[in-house]
Amino acid sequence: MRLKNFTTIPDEMVREIIRHTVPSGVKNFDVRVSNLGRSSVGSSKRAGIAGRAYAGSRYHDRSCPFVVCRIDKLEEPSYYKPYQYGQHKGKQYWLYNRVEKLVVLMAHELRHLWQYKQKNKRGYCWGSRGRSSEVDTEAYAINRLRAWRKR
Repeated sequence: MRLKNFTTIPDEMVREIIRHTVPSGVKNFDVRVSNLGRSSVGSSKRAGIAGRAYAGSRYHDRSCPFVVCRIDKLEEPSYYKPYQYGQHKGKQYWLYNRVEKLVVLMAHELRHLWQYKQKNKRGYCWGSRGRSSEVDTEAYAINRLRAWRKR
């Protein structure tokens, strides 16, 4: 795994987050963590996070999967509203600092890489549909956030 970190979060902390959030069976991927631009963050308390998981090599200089995570620079608490379907519909989860924002986003994007490798829907959460299910990734991200807070 190659890591490019452009944030003030220490590299060792980012590596610990990756080890905590990576699903079983996902190996040999690269991660880029950077700050989210000012224009992307609104004045509300919504969590300023954005990410993308690339299974192919068109957007990266190597042939391995690639994860991009961008988080805002604000240290104040903000809320995270999961995808509008499934068991987390209508709920809000508070993220208290940038590390928790990165935990949620990293778990979400790494779960997408896990979904791309799956041959069937075994292991998906209840209520998820399709191969690349947002409901499944949101459930996994919230589960990993709760485990991160307990540790």
